[in-house]
Amino acid sequence: EGVMGAVLTVVVVCAAGCGKREQASVDEAPASNVVAEVETFARGLEARAAEAGRAREGVEEFARRAEVETAVAEILGAEKVLTLADVSNRLASLDTEELTRVLVQTAYPREQRVPRGENIMLMYEEVLRRGRPPWTRLMAISVLHDYYRYHHGEDAAMQAAYERVREIARRLTPADAPDKASQHTFANIAVVLCLTLDPPERLGYIDYVEELARQGVIEFPEQPLEMMPLQRAITLLELGRLEEARAVVNEMYARFDSIKDPMNRLELELGPDYFIKSHMLSLSHLYPPEKYPELKDFKLVNPWDKKQ
Repeated sequence: EGVMGAVLTVVVVCAAGCGKREQASVDEAPASNVVAEVETFARGLEARAAEAGRAREGVEEFARRAEVETAVAEILGAEKVLTLADVSNRLASLDTEELTRVLVQTAYPREQRVPRGENIMLMYEEVLRRGRPPWTRLMAISVLHDYYRYHHGEDAAMQAAYERVREIARRLTPADAPDKASQHTFANIAVVLCLTLDPPERLGYIDYVEELARQGVIEFPEQPLEMMPLQRAITLLELGRLEEARAVVNEMYARFDSIKDPMNRLELELGPDYFIKSHMLSLSHLYPPEKYPELKDFKLVNPWDKKQ
């Protein structure tokens, strides 16, 4: 109702009770014109009120964004690595979604352990600690897992951080990703785990991801999903299950023409036997050439050379 309802009420009351109605047929038309004019006027008032409301919301959103950017800049400008408690206290009053949006647009040196990179990870740790909404939590898991994985061999603290976040990531289920944005991040995390988990656990996780894809619970990008059989074969080789790996690659090569992604096609361009032997060669502690004579004269070839 709002402005329109209030103005029309006054007009209707006046139209009904003001003046004499001895010539109803003559007076009704002007009264209806008055009502129409008032309706137009009321709609104009409502439109201006809505516009003012949007402008006010825009100013408030800008102020929230500026407050977050100021806090993030202060933390990133620190000359030393802060504590999680310090970072949490500085961010305590800030909106989690706005904070995450600012963080994902902020560059940091992934390959170097410097205060800027360490302190932005502490801010992602704060987002992870809050745990909601789902998309912000999953984004924090994704970034932290990537950073800690890159540095996990450098010291015990980084190794522990990596194992902690990897376990959080491994335990994620589709229930943790109830909306489109969080499902996209869930899929990215799952694909990375299919490449980085230790071989025995990785094999089961590949099964899990393929089952989620079959059920349509999570929509995975086409390229990594199509790559899963090759990753399964590599994992089987790492577990010493050579014949099972060979069977997986042979099956995928049999449908080579249906493989859509160019990189996946390139992996099998030189045939299943080449794929298996090249990976056996990289696992020489499991497949020593003296025990596997087929590797003695085997030579690696750049598949790009074949295409040229």
